[in-house]
Amino acid sequence: MNKKLLLEKIATSKRDIAEAEMRMTKVIRAVGVAPRAEKRTISEGVAEAIDKLTSARKDLEALEKLVLEGD
Repeated sequence: MNKKLLLEKIATSKRDIAEAEMRMTKVIRAVGVAPRAEKRTISEGVAEAIDKLTSARKDLEALEKLVLEGD
């Protein structure tokens, strides 16, 4: 895979992750009106998903930096 294609895939993945993070944040706000028992279950799952997305974004940024430094 060439550098340009790799950087394009990284950019696409970063956009997808950012969109997913925004959607998860909206879900967390919407949970505020759910019954208490449901809130806890939903909130824990969403918080875990956000943590994974954040980690993936950081990994992609590190990979992008390595690719760019390879010039």
